[in-house]
Amino acid sequence: MRQTVLRKKSFIPALAEQTGLTEEQAERFYQIVFESIKWALSRGYSVNIENFGTFKPKYLAERTWTHNVENKDGEFVRAAPEHIKIQFKAHKPLQDFVSERVFDMLKKAREREKEKK
Repeated sequence: MRQTVLRKKSFIPALAEQTGLTEEQAERFYQIVFESIKWALSRGYSVNIENFGTFKPKYLAERTWTHNVENKDGEFVRAAPEHIKIQFKAHKPLQDFVSERVFDMLKKAREREKEKK
């Protein structure tokens, strides 16, 4: 299955067409939504978008490991500094919707392959 990426430059015109907004208004809407999500996450809040999913910042402590098993000093080397990871958990309606569409595409692709043979 070929994977494609929906980028901002194609998302904005599609948003404008579906909502009746001008492209400038759609661009502003896009900026407000994503800046609001970034703002909330940067302050440690989770962002729950109903029937879509939840974005949640998660603290990960610094991880260390022994540099060398033979190291007599037991010296530790920093493997990963402490940081915040953004988790995303899709809600069931989104998961079901995507799964259904993907399975339909796979089924059609298999049927086309059978027809070619």
